[in-house]
Amino acid sequence: MPRLGGSDGDLPETTREWKDNGRNRYASMTQLQYDRLAKWANGQFKTGDPEVIYESFDVIPLKDQPEALTRAALEWSVGVPLYPGIEVYWGAELENKYNLGAKYRFSDDVKPGDLGKGLALPWQSDFFMCNTHWCVAIDST
Repeated sequence: MPRLGGSDGDLPETTREWKDNGRNRYASMTQLQYDRLAKWANGQFKTGDPEVIYESFDVIPLKDQPEALTRAALEWSVGVPLYPGIEVYWGAELENKYNLGAKYRFSDDVKPGDLGKGLALPWQSDFFMCNTHWCVAIDST
């Protein structure tokens, strides 16, 4: 898979100095993702038939359905980069935006419009801006 642009943008002609030595110029794995791949590379994984992960929404208990809907949306999101962002913008990385005591809940500081104010509008412009270091397989256009 080719390198994906990160939250700081990846245009080759950019002349600004990178605030973090370029760490966010390209998308990278989280530590959790890296650790899981390292375990896989070292043979630490289960073989056999895959577990059934998805089930009919109708059989999910009513109390668990909101979390199931949130998870379904998040599993297919692109993730980073958040420059300018398709599903969400860089503000999603700020811990103070969340109520850490409840899953997928935002703090009282988050107001209507806060989650979408940094998005690429129209969203097609972000795909255009990401025409380098982008994997065509995940482009929905």
